[in-house]
Amino acid sequence: MFALALVALVGSGIGSADTVSRTAEPAPNNTTVPDDGPAYGVNNSTFQRLWSGDSDQPDLSSDAFNSWNTSRPEFFRRLAMTTDVPFDRPPEAVEAWNSGDLRDFAPGNHSRSIHPDGVRLRNSEFIRDAYLAVYAVQPSTIVHQSNGTTHYIAPDGEVLTTADFRVQTPDGDPIGPIRRSWDISEARIQTVALEAQNETQDTSSGHTTTLEYAGLSGNRTLTVRAEIVVEAEEVIRSCNNFNGSTRECNEEWNVTINEHTDSVNVTANRTVQVNDLSTATIERVAFRDGSERDGAILQPNSTWGRIIVDDADGVGVRSGYLYYTAGNENWHTLTTSAAIWNETHESSVRPLQVHAFPRPSGTSILHGSADWSWKPLRIQHSEATEVAAPTIPPNFHVDSGAPYSETNRLVVTSTEYDTGTFQQATVYGVVRSQSRTVSSSSVKTVQETMVTVDIVAPEAAGTTLRIWVGETDGTPVQHGRVHVGSRTVRTNDDGVAFVTIQNPPSLVEVAYDPLPWWSTDRPHTPSREIKQMPLDLPSMTDILNLTIVTLLWFIPVAVLLFGVDYASDGALLGIRETESHE
Repeated sequence: MFALALVALVGSGIGSADTVSRTAEPAPNNTTVPDDGPAYGVNNSTFQRLWSGDSDQPDLSSDAFNSWNTSRPEFFRRLAMTTDVPFDRPPEAVEAWNSGDLRDFAPGNHSRSIHPDGVRLRNSEFIRDAYLAVYAVQPSTIVHQSNGTTHYIAPDGEVLTTADFRVQTPDGDPIGPIRRSWDISEARIQTVALEAQNETQDTSSGHTTTLEYAGLSGNRTLTVRAEIVVEAEEVIRSCNNFNGSTRECNEEWNVTINEHTDSVNVTANRTVQVNDLSTATIERVAFRDGSERDGAILQPNSTWGRIIVDDADGVGVRSGYLYYTAGNENWHTLTTSAAIWNETHESSVRPLQVHAFPRPSGTSILHGSADWSWKPLRIQHSEATEVAAPTIPPNFHVDSGAPYSETNRLVVTSTEYDTGTFQQATVYGVVRSQSRTVSSSSVKTVQETMVTVDIVAPEAAGTTLRIWVGETDGTPVQHGRVHVGSRTVRTNDDGVAFVTIQNPPSLVEVAYDPLPWWSTDRPHTPSREIKQMPLDLPSMTDILNLTIVTLLWFIPVAVLLFGVDYASDGALLGIRETESHE
């Protein structure tokens, strides 16, 4: 750990306006990975991936990743040197690191205060440079969205804090007949309290604390308050017979001791939102169409991370979020404040924070432990809102610079799992450890349908079709659309629709298009019917009339031709054979 150099106090009583600033050598590097890791139970490979936002070397050669001589931790170290490496879910290692790292925070003493950037320093009569900082809220995730960021927490968690101060008493008076000196009896951070929802959640004391909260909901402000108390003795020595030449008292000194108590309250807060999964639901769906498939309608109704089908060996769906972890930039350096100088140096502690960024590719299937070539689920439909890409913070190498979908409803189907498999699922939020198991007590059945087509007596205006749509047991279908060519009509309460067609073809296809099965309480399958239109043959009267007309036209012509041929003795038309004369 970074060791603070002990610097002697050169003179007390000088105000903060007279302090000077200096930077310890070497100059702090705000983007380096802590050199005291891995530690606190975090394995080496995971540790290398935790520090997104550090300075990367994108031009690192491929030789650096030679798998023949690179261990797994070393591979991830080199990969993290070139880019930021995401997690597919919030890593537990963040909390292990923060809890362990907090114990390494070394506060100052009565003459100096050590604090991170961004804190508000407070002074009082004896107390100087007092502050309280929220070191971490965990588990928690900062979600980056198009409209900014939201700091999500679990309903139960903890707040880690640091606090420090220094003490400055008035100058003493070591000469003269009345002499004053000061002794610090006690200086302490007496009470540190966590408040939320208008009540105190937990209390502790000291320079570092871990405060617990439970049962939170909605949008909240976590407020931490600390009372710093200093007790000092003012010793006054007075002399009634003072020798000005020797500056000694010619008799006993009169000693008076005055007790002084000074206190200051310091606060810190975080605005957060509880990742609420209480309204998540699952609904099972069965199909009666011979497709041998079943499905489910999943509604997280929250900002969610993944949904696992409980009886499917880890199979499920995941949202479009990827998770990165990065150190808090306010803790890259620490400042030591003394009476006449301030010194900035590299921080010996580096709290981590989980961040979530949306992927433009959106939701996808989780295969669990199965082979990726296996397709256990299919996303049939999703209801999502298209939103603009979030702003990427500096030094983050995140592929999230395109519009993305916020999915709040998913429809999945499977030919591998039946409705019993979909009876229960677990919805995981974007905060580690935050989940809720939901169940479906009933099954929605997609009913098979049939279409019948009857021809109403043809009219001059065209041929009218009576179309009936119903379930296989005869129950009429009261919703949906019927398509006949380019025409679309809706069925009435009896499942009937009428369509008039001008000059119909010999074959007419009628198709029933139901409402999507995920959007109605009584879903149906599509169906179709092809109707053979009757041939338009002439009537018997028309045939007789045509025959008579034909005879009336052709008999006179035949007689005329025969007469001409007879008169020419068959020589002209050849109908009558001509006799030969010798």
